[in-house]
Amino acid sequence: MDFPPETLATLSNINESLKKLQKAVKDFTNISYDEHLQRPAIEQAEIHMSAMYATVALAAINEKLQGNDPGNNDELQIEIKRVQKLEARLKEQRDKNLRPRLNQYAAKAFVRNAMFDVNEPSKKNNDGENMDIKEEAEDSNEEDDEEEEQEDEVQKMNRGYIPSLMNPPSFRPAGYHAAFKRPLPFDQYLCEHFFPRIPEGDDTIVTQALLQRNQALMPSVAEQASINQMVSKVKQILDNVQNTPKKVPNVEIQEVREVGSFKKGTMMTKSNIADLVVILKTLPTVELVMTLGQKVVDELKSEQKEIFGCVSRPYGCEIAGTQAVVRIYVTIIPPNVPLLEPDLHMPAHILQQNMAMIRHSRWFEENGNTSTMKVLVRCLKDMKKRHEGFEKFSVWHIELIVHYAIHHTPNRQPLPLSHAFKRFLQLLSTGILLPGSPSLSDPCDRAYPLNSFYDDADMDAICCDAQTILR
Repeated sequence: MDFPPETLATLSNINESLKKLQKAVKDFTNISYDEHLQRPAIEQAEIHMSAMYATVALAAINEKLQGNDPGNNDELQIEIKRVQKLEARLKEQRDKNLRPRLNQYAAKAFVRNAMFDVNEPSKKNNDGENMDIKEEAEDSNEEDDEEEEQEDEVQKMNRGYIPSLMNPPSFRPAGYHAAFKRPLPFDQYLCEHFFPRIPEGDDTIVTQALLQRNQALMPSVAEQASINQMVSKVKQILDNVQNTPKKVPNVEIQEVREVGSFKKGTMMTKSNIADLVVILKTLPTVELVMTLGQKVVDELKSEQKEIFGCVSRPYGCEIAGTQAVVRIYVTIIPPNVPLLEPDLHMPAHILQQNMAMIRHSRWFEENGNTSTMKVLVRCLKDMKKRHEGFEKFSVWHIELIVHYAIHHTPNRQPLPLSHAFKRFLQLLSTGILLPGSPSLSDPCDRAYPLNSFYDDADMDAICCDAQTILR
């Protein structure tokens, strides 16, 4: 059977391409995986890049054989961008390795001998130690440290390391002091047997004041009804989008969760706002999130003859009605994190913060679902609004310290409301959030103590305001 010349030419080109591909992948197909791991990190990264190029090439050939244009395949283009980004980082690393290094010891010796007498004896410190030898050792250690940093950088490339996600900008600001550790803040509730109490006055007045303030801060029946109805409608619409993938183009929802004050039962009057976290299977862009929000608004308008609007926010979008507001926080499933493009999709640290809201709500539901804690959190949120020093005080951190103040006692018996309120202020006053203090750790992310989220001025303001209130 004779084939047309065009077909033979195409088959010949495919054959040549496959031969080149076979030659390119020869380096990592002829050895075992254990042998591959013994190679230098830079070589491993280069082989990974070659494998990615080979996979992309096969996918492009497959698209072409099916009569499709590879340039129109969005997923293929995303993979090509990832390979190009890895290649650029590898080139930067190679250039860094080839860059000539200045021998600091030789440079110092040259300057000293050029400017002073060559026969001048070697410098010695007060202990009689030769400073030239010490400087040479320090320079050698610096070069070793630099090589280790470069090795770590390549290893991070090999495992798909994402700096913006692993270490978001909000973590470990200038106020973090790891070198100096203060002693534990004085807490009289943990050492009553050493410091016996003198008889205190009746705490009934403080308790009644807190309960009355809590009653005044609670949302009215009408506010609760309107926010419950709004959340119910929005969740129903989002569930329909989740069960009907083609309902909103390019939007696939994994899950919808209630979070924040609405979920925890600590909402306040005149702040009729509920929070929902939407976990997407697709990669979120600002336009895509606005499309989803506008779909929710259109559905609400068709069911209720009211005015609704959708506003874009850094965390996602906000669905506003005349009686209530629902904020939609967007995040993604973990396997899609490496596919994020900084200039195209929502920032990775924003998505991570939104995902953390789910963990916070789950923790509160399991550990803080008591009337004492809800009353105290609501009153302290009101104090946060009225005191300038508490402006930067995170509500999540308020909840954690309130839980500590109520439940962390020698006999494990929870404190009453008035005692927990005073203990909360005493903990802040004695410096539990000051720089270097052995502060509480975030139970949802134990790598970071609470005081690592504030700068020095904010920590000082929180401590000073707590001392003023306590007086």
